Amino acid sequence: MFRRLNFLKIKDPFQKGAIELWITTLRAHLKNTERDKMKDKIPNRLPTITYRGREYFIDWRLKEFRTVKPPLEFVPFDSELGRKIDNSWGD
Repeated sequence: MFRRLNFLKIKDPFQKGAIELWITTLRAHLKNTERDKMKDKIPNRLPTITYRGREYFIDWRLKEFRTVKPPLEFVPFDSELGRKIDNSWGD
């Protein structure tokens, strides 16, 4: 642990606040590392599809289409309209 404190330029690892500073720095590093790992897993925006002039988000987690603009409409994949939207991909 004392070696790790060298990067903080702390001469005496037992000086007041040195351990707290090291722990705070380590937590910040771990938080940034976790955030970097999640960047590739979380899309910035859900994919969309257009059906009859309306744009819908495709939410795979909730298994539904949602309109992008109000009025909001939630269309389950397994509904009649949901199947029509799903079948319109090639149009």
